[in-house]
Amino acid sequence: MCWRPILNLRRHRNSGIPTLRVLLGQYKHAPGGPSARRPSRPARAGRRSIDDAAAQANACKGDILPATPEVLNDADIVVDALFGAGLSRALDGMASELVARIRQARIPCMAVDVPSGIHADTGEVLRIAPTAALTVTFFRKKPGHLLYPSRALCADVRVADIGIADDVL
Repeated sequence: MCWRPILNLRRHRNSGIPTLRVLLGQYKHAPGGPSARRPSRPARAGRRSIDDAAAQANACKGDILPATPEVLNDADIVVDALFGAGLSRALDGMASELVARIRQARIPCMAVDVPSGIHADTGEVLRIAPTAALTVTFFRKKPGHLLYPSRALCADVRVADIGIADDVL
């Protein structure tokens, strides 16, 4: 079976990287680990998330291929980790082309957080989004998992425990 993860390596806090490593058997979250810590000063939060994402990306084993629709030609499944719950604009450029290819070829998709192209707060589909057979999200379901039209694109939603305490909300 050939599966292709599609990640946005420039995005801060890319939860797709540790998710990918879990799928590859290269990483296991330990409660109280880096993703559960809160920075002592808000100014450090951005820097820490960039460092954590970079460390996770560097620890991944395997080739990094250019993000083009052609990279999906032999894929049996796609792990969609391009954008997550913070997306508030329509996909464009190569991201839009990748999602269009997933939809056109009907490649089964697993989404990380929400399928790319969904506004997680409103359930709005921002131009185009893949249909995910499985959506893995973190901490709590988002409104976009429950509201239409995006609810139809999220399918089976599973909430993964990544060590965020309930009192954070």
